[in-house]
Amino acid sequence: RLEDAIEARLGADVFTPGDQAGGPRSIELADGLRLFVLDTAWWLLDADERPAGEFDGENVRSPADVATYLEQQIDDRDDDRIIVVGHHPVRSNGAYAGYRTPAQTVASLGLGPLIGQTTGTSVQDLASERYREMRGVLDNLFTQHDRLVYVSAHDRALETFDVVRSEINRQTYLVSGTGGGRASAAAHGRGAAHVL
Repeated sequence: RLEDAIEARLGADVFTPGDQAGGPRSIELADGLRLFVLDTAWWLLDADERPAGEFDGENVRSPADVATYLEQQIDDRDDDRIIVVGHHPVRSNGAYAGYRTPAQTVASLGLGPLIGQTTGTSVQDLASERYREMRGVLDNLFTQHDRLVYVSAHDRALETFDVVRSEINRQTYLVSGTGGGRASAAAHGRGAAHVL
């Protein structure tokens, strides 16, 4: 509803991927540099709450549809440098991944981080079933493309994960979820190259 109201007011399609449901929307940023945009919040909705969309004339009704179309698009442009953007991170050491400051851990008697890292308390937590499925699908797809960069937000942290799968296959995962505000604590280690 907010998207419709803002676009009606501005008289233009300013949100992406827009009415393509979960995406992907492909944007050429420069010669040899391609951006793909996903609506990861769409993936985490209950199936009956997800609005249907279209991609190249095909119906988009499920996360599997989005993954199929994203894979096709990336495969068609595998010579390009690929950046994929989605709100929700595939990797994170922040609060949504169940990592808390020592004071937060003590305040929750240690149960908060344990629950956050194992099952999650909401669909927005990386450990929730639906979120784990999305992360697995995207990470599996990304592993097939050397030098792919995935940029996300969601966790109020600044993190970089450089994943080297082999000498010729590496991906970078960035989390920049501060929205201009203060970053929350994120755990060091667990694959993070940088945590601020």
